[in-house]
Amino acid sequence: MPLNSEFILPPAPARFYRMVDNNFVVTVQRARLTDMQYDSLKNDFMNSADMKMILTSLNLKKDYPTKEIFLVTEETELSNDHKVFKKYQQYVLS
Repeated sequence: MPLNSEFILPPAPARFYRMVDNNFVVTVQRARLTDMQYDSLKNDFMNSADMKMILTSLNLKKDYPTKEIFLVTEETELSNDHKVFKKYQQYVLS
């Protein structure tokens, strides 16, 4: 089913953006950045294909609460390549 994800938003935007700042970020990498640099990288992350898949899953979960929604990715647990946002993390979409 094709889906236009250009302007997709999380079901609870304020809660989700706090979660991005608190759970998705690599704290050591964040500490090395100015606020402007962080905001730019966060914007790129929020517009990435990975984030679009997460947001789509959250919205499907909201729209179909009795269905189990699975998001499967091909990522390793071991390396983050010194990125500001986590490469791999298991998130509970609830």
